[in-house]
Amino acid sequence: MNSLFYHYLSFVLTVLFSGALALMVAVFYKTGNRVYRLLGVYFAALLLAELFARDVEIRGMIYTLLAKTFHDPSLPTALCYSVMAVALAELARGCGGWSKHTLTVLCAGFFPLWFFGILLVNTQSVFLTWLYILPYQVYTFGLSLALLRRQRRGGVPGDTRLRRLLLLTAVFSVLIFVEDSAVAFFPAVATRYLSFRNISENLLQTLYALYAIRFSVRLLTQKEEHPEPAAPSPAATDAVGEYAQSILLSTREQDVLALLLQGKNNREISADLGISQGTVKAHTHNIFQKSGTENRDGLTEAFHRHTTGGGTGKRESVETPLL
Repeated sequence: MNSLFYHYLSFVLTVLFSGALALMVAVFYKTGNRVYRLLGVYFAALLLAELFARDVEIRGMIYTLLAKTFHDPSLPTALCYSVMAVALAELARGCGGWSKHTLTVLCAGFFPLWFFGILLVNTQSVFLTWLYILPYQVYTFGLSLALLRRQRRGGVPGDTRLRRLLLLTAVFSVLIFVEDSAVAFFPAVATRYLSFRNISENLLQTLYALYAIRFSVRLLTQKEEHPEPAAPSPAATDAVGEYAQSILLSTREQDVLALLLQGKNNREISADLGISQGTVKAHTHNIFQKSGTENRDGLTEAFHRHTTGGGTGKRESVETPLL
């Protein structure tokens, strides 16, 4: 009975992850937003991890080949979780959590070393399996709490769906830890009621996929509207011009600055000004350097500081990243 349940569970998860991956790719090609590319990478890693889990359940070819070198869990799972950790770090940065790549670099170094270090231990034990995945659950728990804190402090725009998803991630990270601990320290219970597959983790992954599918379908099916851009007020135009002069922007960089402050993305700026997206990126990079900022949120904040308090709006000290 259990084997039949896990067979259908694996099939459902495979379909969900495949659908979420395909839709993320479609949304990325429609919007050009790198967040959706990162989500596509995340769901691709989830799909590969699920296919390997299925292979382990049926003692398939990959499991048979790798069992001679590594104990279970094995190499493909380590690769998938390493990619997922890095993708989550970049997604958190894209959501406005912080501006530095520090967390991404740490994840890219720590998780592969940790996973492969555990895999190279010759002794097979349930405790090692528990220890193998523990840092990833601690990481997702801490990451979700850090982003919730940023959202509460106003560092991230108030999105109730994002907040709900972060809360679910924190709660399920604890449940995954509890389930893994039960398997490790209570073998009798694990043998009767549980398996190597973590049901709490599968539920969280299912929620991720459903959220992604629902959002991407809504985005892909909505009609694109191209309203006439409202003419900026003379006061707003003067403020942008004064700020541009204070940080020594060229005429074209001032045009790009005005559109950046309107919240337009690179593709929209490219269409409005009749220049390539590569040129837009170059101008944007120059604007960030001259304004002493690192991203669009920082640029907007610097502009508002200039308009309200005078000066160039540059930060005198760099704020230490949360993580």
